[in-house]
Amino acid sequence: MRLLFKGLIGLGSVIVLFLLWAVTGRYLTLFLDRIKTVTMQRLPATPLNYSEDAGGLFQIGGLQMTIEDPNYKRFPLEVDRDSQNRLVLSVAGKSFVLAPEPGDESSFTIQRSMLSWPTPFDFNFMTGHSPSWKRHLYYVLRWKKSSGSTLEMVWRYEQYYYGEGWASGFMLRTGSTGLIRVEITP
Repeated sequence: MRLLFKGLIGLGSVIVLFLLWAVTGRYLTLFLDRIKTVTMQRLPATPLNYSEDAGGLFQIGGLQMTIEDPNYKRFPLEVDRDSQNRLVLSVAGKSFVLAPEPGDESSFTIQRSMLSWPTPFDFNFMTGHSPSWKRHLYYVLRWKKSSGSTLEMVWRYEQYYYGEGWASGFMLRTGSTGLIRVEITP
């Protein structure tokens, strides 16, 4: 009887921990992502173009990246052309020329959360097929000029896991996904 009681307490503890992880996993993952992510893939950072289509799109390598923030509003940045017809990105009073120059270093990577979270309460009423796990993917453009000026742009999306593997990494979630950071230094 005592062994059965201990077994039930152990099973109950595992169930409570799983439910706690299912409810808080996204938030804990967002917190941990600020500290560390895992680089999955390096993508071509060129060519880099910009279009006002769909509220503003960057074409980076072969991907189209929107300039909408997580609330589907345009991120507070401007993209113009200078007197030499080069793209110039401006944010928070700082500008960055988006034209390759000798000595520039650029990279475009896909990074993922170190952890994923279970989604036992998600249900797709249209197909009946819902992901069992989710994680965040970050698309990160870093560009350093020979002058020392740097640009970092970060987009966050969700990636869903179905029984056969992880799906594409461009799933949207209001308030969580989109262009989350643009920094120009100095």
